[in-house]
Amino acid sequence: MRSGNEIMLSIIKRVVFFYVGKLFIISFVFPANLSLVHGDTLPCPLTNQKQILKNLNKAIGPYKYDLTELNQWFSSQRPYKGVSLLIHGLNNKPSTMNALALHLSTLGHATLRGSLRGHRGSLKEGQNVTVSQWREDVDLLYCLALLKSQYLKVPLNISCYSMGCLLFLDLFKRIKSLQQDNMVERAIFISPAIKVKPELSWLSHLFKMLPSDWMIPSSNIKLYRSQNGTSVSSYKAFFELLDENHSIDFLGPKSFGLPKILTLLNPKDELVDAKSIIKLFRKMPKEQTWVKLIEIENKNATTIKHINHLLLDEDSLGKLKWQEWKEHISLFLKEGKRATLY
Repeated sequence: MRSGNEIMLSIIKRVVFFYVGKLFIISFVFPANLSLVHGDTLPCPLTNQKQILKNLNKAIGPYKYDLTELNQWFSSQRPYKGVSLLIHGLNNKPSTMNALALHLSTLGHATLRGSLRGHRGSLKEGQNVTVSQWREDVDLLYCLALLKSQYLKVPLNISCYSMGCLLFLDLFKRIKSLQQDNMVERAIFISPAIKVKPELSWLSHLFKMLPSDWMIPSSNIKLYRSQNGTSVSSYKAFFELLDENHSIDFLGPKSFGLPKILTLLNPKDELVDAKSIIKLFRKMPKEQTWVKLIEIENKNATTIKHINHLLLDEDSLGKLKWQEWKEHISLFLKEGKRATLY
């Protein structure tokens, strides 16, 4: 049986070779626009929580959204222990983070499940997304979660999956460049797409020459994916984020103001360069307890198709591994007090 990575590469190759003639015509007649416009909204422009959430869920254009995939809060029983902000991955339904959001809620966290533009049910919007738009979404979500944590007087934490973790690293770096304090105490990274396999990296050069509205078929499970395919514009935005944040130094967290981080990674991940990430963690001095890596294989997953990159719920992890992972999260969020790490 072929891995998810092999299937994805096979599909991409078929699409690319089918359009190869058009590709070269387009690349010569219409030079690729490789410029990137930053859409930072920091420092927070608003202090009204309801207005921020309304702005986040407002379609900018003739797009129809799936109401179940919009930015939303998951309530928690009092007393509140913290506020958690969640961000999904590339071409993932925001609702794939629901299982984690519900677990965090049981731990006493008011949980904000974020939803990036292009992932709210509109195919057309997904064909026109930019890094600038994703940055605006993440900035406003950060502002909203921060306001909530300050109002409740509890710590702010973040949790992310795949590309969502890359967006948070980008946020931390931009906060530091603005000489602001990073108010996130702890972060939970799941299959973080901070390094991808070399065979996928070369695709970034190809995507720069393809029309942004083209769709690349997805090999992900239908239940977890936002659309049947991922737009070239989304891939362009992802690889630009990857390029801009490749120099983040995990061995020197003080330079970027990173919070304490708990990372879940499958050594057999089809997309993420797990070997490089594991090697990076093993290089860290033992006294650097601000970051912890949990390696888990999901061989007992019950999903319709096995994907090593998918570690989001009981189905994708397997019952025992899901319980084990939830225990790791619970312990990680309970230990210690708020601390400035830079």
